[in-house]
Amino acid sequence: MNATIEFRQTGDLDRYEQRITERSKYLLTPKDTRDEKGAARWRCPATGPYPDLSCSLRPTKPAAGGKRTGLGMPAFRPTTPVLTPPTMPDRICTNTSGTSFPATAGAKYAQKLQYKTDGWQKLYSHARNSIEGFNAYVKDAGREDLENPGRRRVRGYAKQLLLTTLSVVSANLLKIRTWHSEQTRIPAPEATNPSKLPGKRRAPRTPARDDLRTYTPNPAAPPPDTPQAA
Repeated sequence: MNATIEFRQTGDLDRYEQRITERSKYLLTPKDTRDEKGAARWRCPATGPYPDLSCSLRPTKPAAGGKRTGLGMPAFRPTTPVLTPPTMPDRICTNTSGTSFPATAGAKYAQKLQYKTDGWQKLYSHARNSIEGFNAYVKDAGREDLENPGRRRVRGYAKQLLLTTLSVVSANLLKIRTWHSEQTRIPAPEATNPSKLPGKRRAPRTPARDDLRTYTPNPAAPPPDTPQAA
């Protein structure tokens, strides 16, 4: 229960991920779909045909028609033992067919993916990057400049909300127009390299003027005449 609090104090990411994985075994499992009022039935993770926990309050029973060993005995899957079962168990520990919870129970923290698991991290990172990217886009001074209050010199929340909404709509339209223009843009023709064309290769060009080797003296030539002193 205190995995996140401990991680903020120690910063040990490996232990934090391990505790998150272990904590998933203690989650209640849904038994039925929600009714017309939003209530749903949940059961203890130590119950059912394939439980994740083994608790002294819930004797494990083999699933009917489940896997069996070579001797014909039921094959039990490994479970995590509950070392300290509650001394005063509630209905979730005593009901045989699950416990009904209203729609408001845990609604504040309810989410399909468990917090900080791998699946949650992948979805959260993508969504967070998309939101932060759009926030930076709409606040850019070269576009909507939403963070500049001088662009909305009016009083009242309603007027501010209206101008902010128009700025966001304008940013969305600009993104759509940019995407559409990129999809319909005609690609430029690729540059042709003459050296890679089939057929006769072009001969190398002769330099327009002599290079430095023309002015280099021949080592086999006699030494030049030296002028006589007057």
